[in-house]
Formats: sequence, structure tokens, C-alpha cells
Amino acid sequence: IAYVDHQIGRLVSFLNNKKLYENTLIVLTGDHGESFGEHQEFKHGYYIYDTTLLVPLIIKPAKNTFRNVVISQQVRLVDIAPTILQLLELPKGNDIQGVGLLGLLLGKQKELGLEAYSESFYPAQFGGNSLRSLRRPNAKFIDAPRPELYDLEKDPGELRNEYGQNRALANQLKSRLVEMSNSYSDKGPEKNSQLTLSTEELEKLGALGYVGGPMRANPSQSGSPVLPDPKDKLEIFNLMTQAGQYATNKKYALAVQQLQRVIELDPGLPTAYLMLGRNHFRLEQYDSAYRAFQQLLKFTPQNTEANFYVAACEFYLNKLDSAEAGFKRILSQNPNYTEAHKYLGTLYHARGQSQQALQEFQKVLELSPEDEEAHFRVGFLLARQSRFSEAITQFKKVIEINSSNAGAHHDLGLIYLRTNQNDLAQEEMAQACKLDPKFCARN
Repeated sequence: IAYVDHQIGRLVSFLNNKKLYENTLIVLTGDHGESFGEHQEFKHGYYIYDTTLLVPLIIKPAKNTFRNVVISQQVRLVDIAPTILQLLELPKGNDIQGVGLLGLLLGKQKELGLEAYSESFYPAQFGGNSLRSLRRPNAKFIDAPRPELYDLEKDPGELRNEYGQNRALANQLKSRLVEMSNSYSDKGPEKNSQLTLSTEELEKLGALGYVGGPMRANPSQSGSPVLPDPKDKLEIFNLMTQAGQYATNKKYALAVQQLQRVIELDPGLPTAYLMLGRNHFRLEQYDSAYRAFQQLLKFTPQNTEANFYVAACEFYLNKLDSAEAGFKRILSQNPNYTEAHKYLGTLYHARGQSQQALQEFQKVLELSPEDEEAHFRVGFLLARQSRFSEAITQFKKVIEINSSNAGAHHDLGLIYLRTNQNDLAQEEMAQACKLDPKFCARN
């Protein structure tokens, strides 16, 4: 919070110094709240109680359209875009959901009677059913295998489930929830599109506390089987969240222990095998990692990441023919899978197939021009072919990306020696020695 406050201060100071503040529209909000043990949830995203749904919304208009107005009515994040368009006097497109709040802010409207829709598919990662809710100012219904109804006026902490005592209201809210859910469904051509994240991107999400992986059933698909209530899968959620935190802090053995406990509780949870395999892999326990990913493939045979890790394990277990076939299969389905090109290049290099290795690493650079390792490998392979000027370019690029790469300085020095550029060679060799003493004896 202090960090955010500091950044807002920087922005406001900048706008004031440039004399832009009065004419600038600023909207401050958040994407979610945070739970600190309420309903036994820590962090956010698993449940859809108000603890994590309620967020701040502060609007500073351009000029003095309004000031010092506090809106106590329920409004929604989906209403922000239409409100911005109203404030900027721009038309609202037909495909924009939500309503503008300018009438409330100007005091021209007293009541909008907005209903807030929320959803979470996150429990499906842990073997639970998805959640949807409809919130009115004084009542909230959560559609779950064991439904929940709360009187928010008397019970703002959502501690007393009144579903059994007030079925009429619950059924009314559930019917309205179905209507809203259908109206918000994506009907466009991108409905079934999927985003494939790299291992590095998944690691970054893990550092933020997110656990991701394949699910047993598509939680958004109508007609999908009802999975267990998320309330019954909370222990698994907490164990896997802790395992993700252990992995982020490089405590892979502890993560493995947590995940083995998860599998004891639910042997059919794909995400657990994915995480278990990753952590065994980091520990260089390739046999165990291989078994975990093979188990995952029983649930999701087309899982690209699992197939990649199986091939990578085979590479480290010296099953090179099988590994090569695996990487080629992955690349036939996704030619832009950078890590598969890297491993295939390394495999070819290990076999002495230098030209094939060079082609694979050059493909990596087409896909990821700033890849330090690929530039180094290309430089090394070019030098082996006596293509020294091209190799020099590659090693210089490595040093540009990471000036502390002692190996790049050393190999660049060797090329300078081979091309009779002795002063430059001594300079690079000295730098390599300074960065890593193991290169000193080689000079």
C-alpha cells in the first residue's frame, strides 16, 4: 500500500509540475482484495466472498466536474469503462458492458439498483467446482454444490449461510444469476482461444502466489460434471499454494513433500502432477520427474508442457533418440516452442551434429532475439566452423545482454587470439579472469 501510495504521489507531482493535473482524469481501483484467513482462505482468488471482491474506486475528474462526492451504492468494475467514456463525452460502444455512473456522481440519479456478478474458476485447479455469485446491496447468493445465501446488512462478514431458511430468495437470485452469466458469456470468435504461457511466465505467476495447470474438466462448459464443493478442497488449495511458495523460494524438496501429500488426498488432480514433476526436475531427479509427467499425460495426453518435460527428462537420462523424437513432435505442433529448439540444439551438439545444432539455436534467436544462451551457443558453433567474424558478433551480443558472462569474455578472447588481435584478446581474457577465477589459469 505504501508503495502504491508513493507511485501515485510521483504521478500527481509530475502532473502538477507540468500544470496538467486539473485537466487530467484519474481513476484508481484494484482488481481484487486480499484475504488473511477469513473463511480459512489466505491470499485471493479461491473464494468469492466480499473479503476479496470489494475494492476501492476513486475518480478524480478533469476540471471540476464534481468534488468530494462519496457514493455508498453498490457499483462494479464493469461500470468503470462506461463512466470514463461519459466523463470524456465519448459514445459508448454496443459491445461495452456496464453502465455509466456520471448521473450518480453529479447527484442527478439517486439509485441505480445494480447487481454485481462475480465468478472464479480457480478452484478447478484444485479439484473443486467453479463458483459464481450474484450480489445485491443487501443480499448475496453464491452458486456452489452447497449453495450459500447471505444477508449482507445483518451479516457483512458472510458467516451465516441462510440458504436453508430462505429458499425463495435464493432461487430468485439463482435464476437472475443464470441470466447474467449467459449475458456476459463471450459469444465472439475468440471464445475458445487459449493462451500458452512459457515456463518462465508460469514461474513469475508462481512468485505472485498463483498456481496454474491443467484441469479435470472445463469449468466454463455447460453440461460439465459437478465437481466437489471448493469448501471441501480448501486443504488441497492451501497445500498447493504452500508448495508453490516453496518452489518460488527454491525449496524444491519441501514443495515435493507438500505435493505428495496432495496426491495422497486426491490422486486424480492433474495440476499436482505437473507441479510435482517440475520440482523433481529442478532437483535433477529426472526419473521421478519422468514418472510424474507420464502420470499427468494419462489425464491430458496432449498437454504440451508435460510432453516437453518428458522429452527433457529423456535427454538427461541419455535416451537421446526418444528425446529427439519428443522434441520434434512438440515442434510439429508448435514450431515456436523456444525451449524445444534449445534442447534439440543441445542434443545435436552432444552428438557432434554441429550444423543441425547451429540451425536450432539460430531458430531460438529468431523467436527470442535477446536470448543470452542462444547467442553464446551460436557464437561457439560459428567459432568451431572458423566463422570468426560472425562468432565475434554473437559473443559481443552476449556481453551486451550480460556483461558479467565470463565465458563469453573468455571465448571472445580466444577468437581474438586466433585472429591476431592480441591487445583485444588480453583485455577480454583479463575481464574473464576478473569475473571468474576458473578462467585465470587458462590464460
